[in-house]
Amino acid sequence: MAAVTWGLVLAAMPSPTAGYGLGVLCGIMPAVRPELAALALPLLTQRLWSTWAHQQQDKLPMSAGIVLLFLTWSLVWMVPLGLATGLPDPSTIETKRLFLAEGALDIRTKIKWMIAGLLVFGSQVGLLGVAIIGLFNRREGIPVLCFASAVVLSYGLLFPGALAHYESRYLYPLLPVLIFGLVLMMSSARRVTQVAGTGLLARLLGQTVLMSHHPFAMW
Repeated sequence: MAAVTWGLVLAAMPSPTAGYGLGVLCGIMPAVRPELAALALPLLTQRLWSTWAHQQQDKLPMSAGIVLLFLTWSLVWMVPLGLATGLPDPSTIETKRLFLAEGALDIRTKIKWMIAGLLVFGSQVGLLGVAIIGLFNRREGIPVLCFASAVVLSYGLLFPGALAHYESRYLYPLLPVLIFGLVLMMSSARRVTQVAGTGLLARLLGQTVLMSHHPFAMW
């Protein structure tokens, strides 16, 4: 969740320093969780496109610097891991997937389990789930939507039961995504979207107070 949050923050900052920091973070993300590669690559691509499209000068050096930092910090963990295990990426989730063999389930069962897992996660985040609509109204939401879709579909097709494992822990990297959607709503140029975002935030504060007294509230 911290990696996702910092990725979104650095991607939103226009300064060259933030761009270089994003290159480093994107290189490290897959070592934190393999599925974060589905966020690192879209964020990096969007940043390179933005640098090339809007930077008046030094486009090539800045873009090359971001890519170089990304590759360098990817190799920092991929090489030792590859030498130690024979694989260039963490394999814990792959081990669980192969052991439980849920990828062999029929497609109807996978869809049923995927929906059930999403409903469990939705019941935990509550009204914050509505904030996903904020990602559809801004260009900044495209990489995040790609990430969320990739996580849900990959788990749903290959390891559907994991979507509900341990109180949906594998879906919680999407929590900063929903908060980002709320931020995009509140910072929208459309007055009606701003008001909707502010109203949603107010309702979320009330929801937090209510859930804090629930015996099964997530902390």
